[in-house]
Order: sequence, then structure tokens, then C-alpha cells
Amino acid sequence: ACGALALAAALSALALGALRRRRLARGDWELAWRALCRTARRSGVRWETSATEDEIARLVCEALDDERLRAAVRRVERNACLARYAQEGAAPADASPELPGLLASVRRALK
Repeated sequence: ACGALALAAALSALALGALRRRRLARGDWELAWRALCRTARRSGVRWETSATEDEIARLVCEALDDERLRAAVRRVERNACLARYAQEGAAPADASPELPGLLASVRRALK
């Protein structure tokens, strides 16, 4: 019974990971922003709970040496806000993201 439960939990985690990767590949900016924030927190970037997305992006950018990655962080932040606050059906200005690779690059740079 314990083995079956562990197997079910492992399969569930794999399925959730695959779902997240598909959502990122399709341009889910809000998911990308949450992943970027999680990565930054784990790497030691800190901000107040009342910080705005713009403030968080500034702090993350300060931790990065690469201007290309800083621009990518600002792009993710901007498009996540557009996706979150835009009228229903409105697409973010940047509809052709390469989010999985971009997030991997930021993750490597923050370590």
C-alpha cells in the first residue's frame, strides 16, 4: 500500500511538471513570473510582502550581471502584469515567448 501511494505521488508530480512545461511553452506569463520569483527567493533575493511586481523585477535585475537577462526579467514581469490585469481576451504585447529557456538562463545566473 505504501509503495502504491509513493508511486501515485511520483506520477502526480511528473504530470504536474509536464503540465507546467506545456503552459510555459504556450506562453503562460503569470506562471513564468511565479517561477522566476520562486527562483529568485531560493537564490537569496528578498523583497517585502507589499512589493509590487516592478519592485521585485528591479531587485531580481540587481542580482543579475547580464543585461540580456535583466531585459528578459522585465519582459516577463511586464507581460505577466498585462496578462493578469488586461481585459479578458486581450493578449500580452509579446505573444511569442521562449519562456522555458529564458527561465533556465535566469536560474543558472542567479545560482
